[in-house]
Amino acid sequence: CGNADTLTLTVESPMYIQAGLDLTACEHSGDLVLEVEDFESTFLWSAVSEEGAEALVSSETGVVDVSVLTTGTFTYVVTGGEGTCQTNDSVNIHVLPLPEINMPMDELYCVNAGEVVLNPPSPLGGAWSGMGISNPVAGLFMPDLAGVGNHTLSYAYTDLSTGCAAT
Repeated sequence: CGNADTLTLTVESPMYIQAGLDLTACEHSGDLVLEVEDFESTFLWSAVSEEGAEALVSSETGVVDVSVLTTGTFTYVVTGGEGTCQTNDSVNIHVLPLPEINMPMDELYCVNAGEVVLNPPSPLGGAWSGMGISNPVAGLFMPDLAGVGNHTLSYAYTDLSTGCAAT
């Protein structure tokens, strides 16, 4: 007397997941979405570091809040596939520092002083804005346009080597 049964096994080739090219972001910028290239199965994102994990808003969508990260490189791993056919890949986010702007000392001008050149901030190459600015790039200020009182002027600078901007 005997009994027999059968088992059917399916062997598949794994789908290799690709996280794409490394990314660059400026410090304090907003959300960044990590993307998976041509992968039709489920996948999840994770971070290698604790700081990276705190910035990972969603492991399903790969949204990272860059404003939570300090400058440096953060590695994220995407894992996808089913059963023993799971594969993974990683991508780095390089978080670059914002330029540091050093402003000149506060200044006092008479309302009838005429057009004046503001003392330059560091680094050079940015643009001024605010009440009384007549030429943002040259830093020309007209006290009579601003009027009597205290005025807050801003200076915006973009680092051409990183693309990061500060005001």
